[in-house]
Amino acid sequence: MPLYKLVGNRLLSWAQNVLAGVRLSEWHSGYRLYRVSTLASVRYASNSNGFGFDTEIILQLLHAGAHITERAIPTYYGDEICRVNGLRYAGQVMAASLGSALHRHGLVHQHRLQPIAVGNDHYEFKLGFASSHRWALDAVPDGSRVLDLRAGPGGLASELARKSCPTTVIDIEPPTKLTPGVVTHVADLNEQLVVPIHDYDYYLMLDVIEHLKDPEAFLDGLRGFWPGLEIGEAPSRPGFFDRAQIQQVLINLVKNAHEAGGPQGEVKVAIETAAEGGCRISVLDRGPGISDEVMQNVFLPFFTTKPSGDGLGLALSREIVELHHGRLGLARRQGGGMSVSVWLPDRETGAAAVLAASRVRLTLTSA
Repeated sequence: MPLYKLVGNRLLSWAQNVLAGVRLSEWHSGYRLYRVSTLASVRYASNSNGFGFDTEIILQLLHAGAHITERAIPTYYGDEICRVNGLRYAGQVMAASLGSALHRHGLVHQHRLQPIAVGNDHYEFKLGFASSHRWALDAVPDGSRVLDLRAGPGGLASELARKSCPTTVIDIEPPTKLTPGVVTHVADLNEQLVVPIHDYDYYLMLDVIEHLKDPEAFLDGLRGFWPGLEIGEAPSRPGFFDRAQIQQVLINLVKNAHEAGGPQGEVKVAIETAAEGGCRISVLDRGPGISDEVMQNVFLPFFTTKPSGDGLGLALSREIVELHHGRLGLARRQGGGMSVSVWLPDRETGAAAVLAASRVRLTLTSA
């Protein structure tokens, strides 16, 4: 390496180590090997297109808590034509390093240095000391029905389940800690939610309001979930199913009915005793309906006609119903709209006996 490059490299590396709080032997030469999963946690697409890219990605990896290991390799420098403007390059990497130091100390914010959060693992569960989580958990009586908004990794929902509390969690990412009996509903709280709020005794909104774009609009909407939804009388014969799982199905179906584009007052839930035994629950709307092509594909995973849909709601609902040895079907209604019906066996049908004897992990209760 030419002497001027060696001196410049050492000076820049020393200054960058001071600003970044690390002790790398150098920042500006050598081969780079990156783990793909680690690259997924940094915003490298936001970096510059110049020679300072290598410095910027090291800074991003440091902010993401990545582990950087150096290995010495033999290097030979022959005659070369260098087209890098050394002073401009030094200014670019020092500016990036100084900006990183200011970001680390909270004096400025650079979005490209913010690690990409994967799932809800970044959300800390505060238990074992005086905290909002501890106080909320103590305030909820055993056996209460709980709606946990912005549930994070699911630690609080897990503790509520241990208190025999039927719990539904809502967050933009599913919990990383899955607990049997806890219903998961993936939704963005900045958008309108469709949830049967009157089905719960307690609503937990811990560390929620400060993260919303319009907190007042969210609270106003929370007060008026499904005010005009018509629900038919329950049959005299009790059902036989996993309450949490069937609740998940009904949330999906009523949400779809509200998003079908028809009058909100025309969304209804009809419940009846089926002629063949068991119970039939029908969710009705007066939307424009769906085409034959959509009808054929609507139960396929990831198939959706919604711009922001994930295509999993109906597929998951049918899987849950079939685990109960039930049936889920769609039909067009006279006068427009759709009917989505769920048939479930009761204790008196042969399907219920097969279900009770199966090894499927469902918490079956009469309801």
